Amino acid sequence: MLDKLEKKMLVRRERAGLDKRVVRLYLTSAGIELLATAPRPAQGPLTDALAGLPDVSLRWLVVELGRLIDALKVEHGGGAVPTTQS
Repeated sequence: MLDKLEKKMLVRRERAGLDKRVVRLYLTSAGIELLATAPRPAQGPLTDALAGLPDVSLRWLVVELGRLIDALKVEHGGGAVPTTQS
């Protein structure tokens, strides 16, 4: 993976130490620009609320959301929920 990033000139490697076994990676200007446009991790009220729930509540949510998904698949033939047509 690093070879590909290096070929695309997104990172550069520098060997350090007396025997040059230590390799440090640095972003190039192109790598920094690309990283600036990358999507950020999902954050916000939902993420914060889920992070604050105890494990037992999260397990309950997984089970109940699974049941909801299963019910939607049965009611709608396994496809997406139909939308209202205008």
